[in-house]
Amino acid sequence: IDRKAIRQLIRDFDGEGCIREEPSHRILIIINNSILQAALKKFSLTTETFRAKANYPLFLELKSGVKLKCLHG
Repeated sequence: IDRKAIRQLIRDFDGEGCIREEPSHRILIIINNSILQAALKKFSLTTETFRAKANYPLFLELKSGVKLKCLHG
């Protein structure tokens, strides 16, 4: 483990955040439809509206303990 690299990443994240708008910073996931629907309901969004905003990622709050399957990374 490169401790110097870790410290740099922490400084970068603290200063800039994760810059979610950057496509290269996104991770593809698989989400159960019922979990997605519950998250969208909190924002009064339909699946179609959510998909239309795909280039402008939303921050969906999921219930505690929800696990997602990452396709990469």
